[in-house]
Amino acid sequence: MLAAEGREVILEYRNSDVFSDISRILLLYAQNSRNLFTRELTLMTKNIRTPILVWGDLISKSRPVVRRSLVGERAHECMYAWVYLTDYLVVKRISKALEGHAGERSSFFGKLKSFASDRNIDPHFQHNLEAWTLAGVVAKFISLNEGPIEVAELGQTFFSLKTKVEVLSQAYPSKSQLQWTGIDNSPFAVEVAKTLHGESKEIAYFDDWRKFQRFDASQTAIFTSRFVSSYAFENSDDFVLFLKKHQFELVVLEEPFNACNGELLTFNHGLPICYFDMKKVSAFALANDYEIEIVDWYPDNPAKSGRCLNTKMVLRKKATNQVDDFSAVSADLMLSHAHTEVSDDFSVALLLDQISPARWREVDRYKFANPVWSKTPIDMQKTTFVSWMRNIVTETLLRWKSGLIFITLRGKNVRAELLRHVSESRRE
Repeated sequence: MLAAEGREVILEYRNSDVFSDISRILLLYAQNSRNLFTRELTLMTKNIRTPILVWGDLISKSRPVVRRSLVGERAHECMYAWVYLTDYLVVKRISKALEGHAGERSSFFGKLKSFASDRNIDPHFQHNLEAWTLAGVVAKFISLNEGPIEVAELGQTFFSLKTKVEVLSQAYPSKSQLQWTGIDNSPFAVEVAKTLHGESKEIAYFDDWRKFQRFDASQTAIFTSRFVSSYAFENSDDFVLFLKKHQFELVVLEEPFNACNGELLTFNHGLPICYFDMKKVSAFALANDYEIEIVDWYPDNPAKSGRCLNTKMVLRKKATNQVDDFSAVSADLMLSHAHTEVSDDFSVALLLDQISPARWREVDRYKFANPVWSKTPIDMQKTTFVSWMRNIVTETLLRWKSGLIFITLRGKNVRAELLRHVSESRRE
C-alpha cells in the first residue's frame, strides 16, 4: 500500500465512516493504484482504524510528488510525535524563560500568557493557556498539601504535564515530594518519556490501567486524564470501579460526557469511545465523599460521532486541604470558564438547557470540518449562498496567483492549511 517515491496521483476517499477523524482524506498515491487501494479499503469496516500519513510536494503548475507514506501504527505515532514533542519543547522553553520570575502571581501568569505570541518561545503555535488548566489544578492542589504525593496520568505520552506542574510550582510553591506514574499502551511514548525525564524510582510506567498500582496506598494520590479515559474504559461502570478501587484524593478530568441521560458508546478517530454517563460518575463521587466541581465545559460533536459535553471536572476528597474552589486557577490563567458546582440533584439537563438549538447546529457544522477536541468559535458567521460564492472566488484567485490552481484539493482542513501557507508566504 505504500506509495513509490516520485509517482503521483490524487485520490479522494469519501466514506467518512471509515476515517471518522476527518470528513474527507486527500491522498497522494502511487499512479494507477486506485484499484489496489479500493480493494484494501473493502477489508476495513466502520470499527477498524487505519491511520494514513502521506507527505510530499505540491508543485506550481504541475502534479504533486509523493515523498513518503506511512500506514497504520507508524503513521499514528509519527503524527503525534510531532504534536506532543513540539508541545513538550514549548513548555521547556517557557520553563527556562520563567526561571527566577516567581515573584508576584499576576505578573507570572501575565508573562505565561504573553508567550502565545512569542514565536521564539512557540514557533509551532502550540502554547494555549486552556491546555494549562488541568496542570494548574494539580499544581494548586499540591501546593496546599504536605508530605509525599503521587500523580498518575492516563495517557501521559511525553509527560508534558510533569513539566507544566514544575513550571507552575513558581506560582504555587510546594515542599511535597512528588512521584509520577504514566499509563500508556505505546512503548514508543514510554521510551521517549523516559528519555526526556530520565529513569528513577520516583517515576513509574504501566502499559494498561488494569495493571496500575500506587506507590503507597497510604499517601496522597492524584489521577488525571485528558481525552484518554473515554477511549481506555469500555463503559462508565469500568471507569467508576477503577476510581473506587484506588480512592484518589483528587481526580482531574477533561473527558466527553453524553449529551443526554446515560452513556453513549460510539466511534471517534475510528476507535471505540464511551461518552460517560455524568449522573453515574457524579453519583459515585458523592457516595465516596468527593466534592465535585466542573471547571469548564462546552458542547462538541467531532466528525458526527455524537453530541457530547466536553467537561473539565474535578473530584476532590472533602478531608483534603483545599481552596473554596478551583475557579481561582481559571482566574490566574485569565480564562473565562463556565464554572459549575455539582450537588445531589445535579443533572446533565442543567448544562444542556444552556445550549440553544442554533448553537448545536453551529457545533455540528464546525466539527464536521474540524473534527478535533476543541471549542467551537462563538462568533461563527452563518454561511449564505453569497458568502459561499465569495469564499470560492477568493480561494480560486489565491490559488491561481500561487500557481496551484490545477491541484485539486478536497477536505476543508487541507484547503485551509494550504491557503494559510500561501497567504503568509505572500506577506513575507
